[in-house]
Amino acid sequence: MNGAMFVAGLLFGLMFAGSWVIALLRTRMIQVRQSPLPFDETVQALEAAIHRAGWMLPDSRSLSDSLEKAEVHVPRRVHLIELCEPHHAAEVLADNRHMACLMPCTLAVYEGDDGTVHVSKTNTRLMGRVFSGSVGRVMNAGVAKAEKALILEALGS
Repeated sequence: MNGAMFVAGLLFGLMFAGSWVIALLRTRMIQVRQSPLPFDETVQALEAAIHRAGWMLPDSRSLSDSLEKAEVHVPRRVHLIELCEPHHAAEVLADNRHMACLMPCTLAVYEGDDGTVHVSKTNTRLMGRVFSGSVGRVMNAGVAKAEKALILEALGS
């Protein structure tokens, strides 16, 4: 009886802890910041900050326009900005080419239902804690700090 109670308690504890981790990740995996600028100016300010920082801008495109071409209507504009710091990318890809699926980093600029403009991004620091080695070090220290600085420069404090 004590063995069964222990196993049941252990399973319950693991399920609770797993649920807590999932809930935490859902609320913290994506970071959102409201922009004080209009939509097009937000996109332009972010692109300019990326260039000034010496990062690459592999692509910047309207996701809502692409969906409209596929005859799918999105009620508000969404724009994706891809950014990549070449030295960080090279360090990660040297030993972890399978991580290329997370590259390049992407910022999303979108209009809220109330017309406000927002910028969202993956929480790179949190993702860096999930991975070890060069991936964790680059994402946690290098990329997370630089992305934050880019957004602050573009949108202000």
